[in-house]
Amino acid sequence: MIKVEDLLYDIDLKLNKQATSQHQFIPDENKIVSINSNQIKLVLSKLNPNNILQLGFEGNIKRYQDIENLIEPYDNHSLEPKLADKYLNKWEASLLDLVPIYMFYIDAYLIAKKGDCRARLSVNNSLAKHKDVQLILNNSNERPDFDWRETFSTLTSNKIEVYTDGTFTPEELYVSYIRYPQMVDIEGYTHLDGTISVTQDCELEYYLKEALVNLVVEDLAMSTDNIPAAQSSQSRKQNDE
Repeated sequence: MIKVEDLLYDIDLKLNKQATSQHQFIPDENKIVSINSNQIKLVLSKLNPNNILQLGFEGNIKRYQDIENLIEPYDNHSLEPKLADKYLNKWEASLLDLVPIYMFYIDAYLIAKKGDCRARLSVNNSLAKHKDVQLILNNSNERPDFDWRETFSTLTSNKIEVYTDGTFTPEELYVSYIRYPQMVDIEGYTHLDGTISVTQDCELEYYLKEALVNLVVEDLAMSTDNIPAAQSSQSRKQNDE
């Protein structure tokens, strides 16, 4: 957890230290907007889709630890799959139904029924490419199999798709995912929609504060033509990487 007051103080400190005019003033509400957009940018920088999908999310322990508190567990998030393509035996569920708001897929498992038997099937966390779906379905070693308790999935347009071999029916799909971080805020002003601001700290790990501040300072410095501060922030960011 990072106190929003600490973020605002550090942002001001770095901006004014490198400002071309003394005591550069940027309203808190503008800084809050930048903090919220850049905390998402920071989370995304921790996610390498190729590494995660090929090696599994826990394949990179450091990345896992950086945003571990944003991971939503399977058992809290059940979706009901609906038949979407009877020829491919494809079932889909909307990721927009997930609360808190879905950001990035990690893994899933499926509860399915075949005759009188109900079982849990693992869903391969290495998401399949749509161009490979037909090949997988035609491959006896890779296609969905109720007896082996295995199937696979694809993602498209905020929907997760799971497949069967036509002999079993999906009932519930449990998804583990990374959610969006909570929006940071500070009391003392009115939002554009008329609501009053309430203090909300940043829930990222404290050791990520410097990285977040550097992103925000660079963003605000560029928008106010504070070139020295922007260059200094870029330099610090490169050193962090």
